[in-house]
Amino acid sequence: MKKITSVLLTLALAMSIAGTALAAPRMNFWDVSYDDWYYTDVATAFESGLINGKDANHFAPNANLTYAEAVKLAACMNQLFHEGYVNLENGSPWYQTYVDYAYDHGIIWKDYPWTQNATRAGYVEIFAHALPAYALDAMNDIPDGVIPDVSMNHPQAEEIYMLYRAGVLTGSDSAGTFNPGASIRRCEVAAIVTRMMDSAFRREVYLGGGTPSGTSADYRWVDISDLAGIWYMDGDYSADSYIYITWDGEWTFYQRAYGREPWEADSGYIVTVEGDPNGFTAVSVNDEEWEYYFSVIPKEANEAGYDVLWWNSDIAFMLME
Repeated sequence: MKKITSVLLTLALAMSIAGTALAAPRMNFWDVSYDDWYYTDVATAFESGLINGKDANHFAPNANLTYAEAVKLAACMNQLFHEGYVNLENGSPWYQTYVDYAYDHGIIWKDYPWTQNATRAGYVEIFAHALPAYALDAMNDIPDGVIPDVSMNHPQAEEIYMLYRAGVLTGSDSAGTFNPGASIRRCEVAAIVTRMMDSAFRREVYLGGGTPSGTSADYRWVDISDLAGIWYMDGDYSADSYIYITWDGEWTFYQRAYGREPWEADSGYIVTVEGDPNGFTAVSVNDEEWEYYFSVIPKEANEAGYDVLWWNSDIAFMLME
């Protein structure tokens, strides 16, 4: 696991050691804002040199990724992991160099419709082989068949379940739905790249009722009153975002940036999720059709040392006040 983090640090140091001319790029995309769930993932992936914008000012977070772009990313990740640098260059067609590398290094064993949008399952089939198995050790207990729309007979079941167990995939809802046939967006790709290359970003996932071992699905082990306090993103008092929750379940989401005072980005009330003993829905008062799912893992059931709140099953906040 430590090697995964070190290759990112190696790349960042290599880009900065020569001074301004080779300084690590700073993200300046007009279409990625601080209140987007994927902000940290895009910034990390871009500033580490693993993913590019569409141009200097646009990342296009909701644009779909093609199979050609997927194999390029996988090839670059593999070379960075094993060699500590990336020197692959475009060929003819532009993606051929990466396809050849992927074949030679066991990342792929068949051709894909390279210029077409990748499905989520097809993308994961490529990415699951971009790193060696020991770099994707299981951290989550995900039983076979528990992902609602991915049976063990699915052609890419092995790769999908492997990345759920490794904390790279979390699903799109509290049940862990994967949507294997859907296209995959660039913002989602940034999150997956970041989690694969830096194990610190990987997520705890509880499926099949959302309970850790030793608990009952009939027992709500986190109550709304237990949520009261201030939750800081990634357990950092200086984080860009934090959530304040009152004892009766009213919540306010704050943002801060560039030395500004925190401002209220959203607020609302919290309701429990039936049948999910650690799941909640945060309903926005600005638009009651706008809801956020989150789950809470008490500090007794995780290694963070704090109660952990997974906002939209994707961003970690920790109860620190």
